[in-house]
Amino acid sequence: MKLKKYLILTCSILSISMFSQVVTVQASSEYTNDNTEAITEKSSLTEETIARMAIDFANSMKQNLNLKVTELIPIKNSEDNVTGYDCKIRDEDNNDYGYVIITLIDGENFISEFNLEPGTPDFYEIMTEQAEDKNLSIEDDKKELLQVTSTDYALESTTDETFLTNGEIIESTDITDIQKEYEESDNTQSEIIKEAGNYSHVGDIIENYSQSAGKMKYQGQLYLGQFMGITQNRATSSIKKFACTIQSMILVSDRFGYSQSWNDVSLKRDYNRLWSLTNTSNRVENGITFGGTSYNKVGPAWNTYVKEKTNNKKRGSYQYINKPTLSQIESGIKGGHSVLFGYSIPTAKQSAHSVYVQGIYYASQNNNKNSFLIIADGWNDYARYINWTKYSSIMYSTEAVKLNVANN
Repeated sequence: MKLKKYLILTCSILSISMFSQVVTVQASSEYTNDNTEAITEKSSLTEETIARMAIDFANSMKQNLNLKVTELIPIKNSEDNVTGYDCKIRDEDNNDYGYVIITLIDGENFISEFNLEPGTPDFYEIMTEQAEDKNLSIEDDKKELLQVTSTDYALESTTDETFLTNGEIIESTDITDIQKEYEESDNTQSEIIKEAGNYSHVGDIIENYSQSAGKMKYQGQLYLGQFMGITQNRATSSIKKFACTIQSMILVSDRFGYSQSWNDVSLKRDYNRLWSLTNTSNRVENGITFGGTSYNKVGPAWNTYVKEKTNNKKRGSYQYINKPTLSQIESGIKGGHSVLFGYSIPTAKQSAHSVYVQGIYYASQNNNKNSFLIIADGWNDYARYINWTKYSSIMYSTEAVKLNVANN
């Protein structure tokens, strides 16, 4: 059987089933405040209403910029049904201004994630950049993302026999089998999934949105500092290694000036040292060493690392937190701590992941606050603003480590 190669970007937050949808994908158009109608309870769920949701959200988060949607890239499940859209955002001068991912898998909290920073491409383009790093050729005539879990997406390529997951090339029978494994997995939302089989939530999206308080409104933000990111390809091409927790720790080291991840010599030296101090595991595939790191070893390793970097003048301070709350993450950032956040997906091929939380973005809907974690996911160097409010209740085995530096 002839198979295809895929790129799957995984920064998993949860594994839940995907619903069929009634949205029809039409020819791409440019949508602005002026040429799209406001959504009312009589509106139907079309490409234009999806664009309107993205426009309203983008211009609420970034006021006075008159941002527009220039492309809607469908996201599909194993049954080839649309589960959401990657909405490409540009400013009045047609410069890239990020993306908004609209999810249609339930009737509330329709913003799955976003990035609305100048110069940021849409999510599909970010994934194609990763594909190019792996020498994958993408089918230009089939521009779509495949939904794997709620925040995992696959990108179809023109080549055969394998697909790429978390940057690793592995053998697979069919991407549809991978999708169905997630879609059929048991989790805390299984009853909601079963009850939503008649797609009644599609109407709920319009009803909830069209209410005067239904649109998300900007409520503020919390930043640790300038966003820092590092690509997986930076590590695998330079030192033939990759571990998501070490990616995060390298960025923390960069923030304090102990390493320079843009310099090959520094990256190799500090990556290997942190790998050793954390006793990160080793698994070699196709010449690349992949590793997993226990969070309870991150703090002590950081303490030793800082002492070595400062000739014992300073030490690394840390706090390990099991099942962290949003307020604990907030207090860490407010206190100038770098917060590493880890979680697990029991049914996933990649069962655990670690990200670096560098801020929180706040928006309200129907007077309920939505909080978006601003993370470096270790796969690309763009920030991802993930909807914590939507996904935190169904995360598994969550843990965090707050890192800082103190005088010895």
